[in-house]
Amino acid sequence: VSGTALLVRQYFVDGYYPTGARDGTAPLVSNPTGALIKAVIMNSGQWLTGVDNGAAGVTPVAPYDNAQNFGRLSLQDALYLPGRTNMQITAFDRRAVEDGTSVSETVVVDKSDGCAYDKLVVTLVWTEPGSQPG
Repeated sequence: VSGTALLVRQYFVDGYYPTGARDGTAPLVSNPTGALIKAVIMNSGQWLTGVDNGAAGVTPVAPYDNAQNFGRLSLQDALYLPGRTNMQITAFDRRAVEDGTSVSETVVVDKSDGCAYDKLVVTLVWTEPGSQPG
């Protein structure tokens, strides 16, 4: 997973987001947070059909159970690369939501650039501030 996290970070730092290709301009997300990287990795999970137990057979699994958790990592299903993936990505990083408030975002699903994915998937993650010692 750590190698996958590095690839996700490099995708943003090298300026592949949002077009899926480097265009020579400054990256929109030049220093992605750990929360953004975690969200992409979690969102990349592909459900398994079962766990192979060798001679004991295949144990059925369900999403988020103790056998598969978020599923198999698949960056092809999480980061947009024209002609190589069937989905697109919209990322919101470093957005604060204060206690007792809410934040709304509008997302437009644009299938004109090769996006063939038929689902809208949203992953929300955050980083808690560290506690005070003592």
